[in-house]
Amino acid sequence: MDTPKEPTPPQTDAAMQAKVAQWLELKREMEALYAQVEYARLLLKLGVLK
Repeated sequence: MDTPKEPTPPQTDAAMQAKVAQWLELKREMEALYAQVEYARLLLKLGVLK
């Protein structure tokens, strides 16, 4: 009976790492924009910006 082989981690190259870094930066920017929208929405709800 054969024993199962250990899974090997996927090989990452520089191009893949660059793409992941760009996606992470975009995610951070989107989170910051979402926080700003939620803040503005709260201010409008509280009537601060009237």
